[in-house]
Amino acid sequence: MNPELRLSVEPRPEDYVFEGYELEDALEAANGVLEDDVHVLEQDGHPADAKPFVRKELLGPLERWFFGRS
Repeated sequence: MNPELRLSVEPRPEDYVFEGYELEDALEAANGVLEDDVHVLEQDGHPADAKPFVRKELLGPLERWFFGRS
């Protein structure tokens, strides 16, 4: 993805990893993309140490954003 080469700064439909309501489904999709990125980095000879996203770390920020709490 080369955002600087795009004609518009607006996201395209294929830019989204997941659209839906279920957190577990979103985590599964995000972790799948993360695994793919780590695999590509390793194939290119770069060190890649990424831990999967977990529900606990995302729930707080999501609730604050959704319910408008700080």
